[in-house]
Amino acid sequence: MVWATDTAEGLDDASRLFNAVIEASLGNERGIRLMTGRESWQQADVIRALGYFMQVAKPGYAPEDSSVLDAISVITKYLNTGRAGMIIQNAGQVWNNIPGNVMDQLEAFNFPLTPGSVLTGPFNELDLTNLVYASAKGFNDPAKKAAIIDLIHKLTSRESAVRYAEEDRAIVPHLGITINPQKVHRLQTEATNLAYAANSYKWMLSQTASNVVDEFRLTINAVYFGEITSPEQLAKRLDENLYGKQD
Repeated sequence: MVWATDTAEGLDDASRLFNAVIEASLGNERGIRLMTGRESWQQADVIRALGYFMQVAKPGYAPEDSSVLDAISVITKYLNTGRAGMIIQNAGQVWNNIPGNVMDQLEAFNFPLTPGSVLTGPFNELDLTNLVYASAKGFNDPAKKAAIIDLIHKLTSRESAVRYAEEDRAIVPHLGITINPQKVHRLQTEATNLAYAANSYKWMLSQTASNVVDEFRLTINAVYFGEITSPEQLAKRLDENLYGKQD
């Protein structure tokens, strides 16, 4: 098995596989308790789950250059050239850099349940798909405040939601919009319908205190880079980062 994920500092892509393994092994509610520092990671069943993650995240299972590739580069270098046959991605996102001849060969499908999983069916993670924010400094500047509010209104408008879907191939949850079906690739529709039919869980990282998120991501990356070599070591590092450290 060869796979790649974006392990750039500050990005959350590297934690997606981690989340999926923990949820399959321990369930979403237990995972949230661990991620929010209400339980220690140094428990036998949790260490076993961390071991499952490390089996697929250890060095050598991803291309040698995966640590410096973002999602667009991975698609261009591996998916578009036939060196990879599958991409796991946000259900509402279909990348614009996938050419038509490749898009037409792709099919949306439910990822099979892991044998022994505590889950009973397909699931999707409830996550922010689009976030717009303004700095307090800019917002409190009388000369900028009105322009900032106007920009936020435009970026979050129904008109913008339609453009996200039709032009950027990204579905942004929105009520009261009409999307031209001729401008949306069938993969967007098929993947979104699969997601809507699945159980919905909270994205575990979204429940974690903001003051520990970066350390958590760096810890996960340390597994990919071979700096953490055992589930016991990973459990200890996660406890140091998360346990009892809510802000």
